[in-house]
Amino acid sequence: MSTASGMGFAVAQALVNRGGWQVHVLDVKPAPDQASSAPDTTYHQNDIADYGQLAAVFKSIWTSSGSQRRRLDFVFANAGVLDAASFFQESAAEGTDEPPPEPDYQVLDVNLRGFVNTVHLARHYMAQSPDRSSHAIAVTASSAAIWPTYCLPLYTTSKRKCK
Repeated sequence: MSTASGMGFAVAQALVNRGGWQVHVLDVKPAPDQASSAPDTTYHQNDIADYGQLAAVFKSIWTSSGSQRRRLDFVFANAGVLDAASFFQESAAEGTDEPPPEPDYQVLDVNLRGFVNTVHLARHYMAQSPDRSSHAIAVTASSAAIWPTYCLPLYTTSKRKCK
């Protein structure tokens, strides 16, 4: 169906199997061959941390259904990544006057910026959909929001959205 895996794949597959859902899968990876053959599923290669890209995809989804049938009922914000490199790893600059290289912020961009972008755009289009009482946004959580993962400090920071 898509490059989605785990929980994201299971939710998308369950919606398709249930019938009556037009499912849109957004992933940073290119669409696999089988993505185009899945019924009622449209694949969008997209970087959710890039607001312009994500806004264009949401608008495309919204306008592709025609002016009489525009609706957005459910968004499952499931994207997430772990720290790409060890935050505590020594760099070549250790022991010199040179500053260390800039940290890799991908985990913050995807897990925090991507979350905010997705919810912000989903709320906008859901507010324009008919029967607003039946709309839902589900966000994947992590135990790192409650119990810090000290070896992954940026991941833990990105999951502490609400207290």
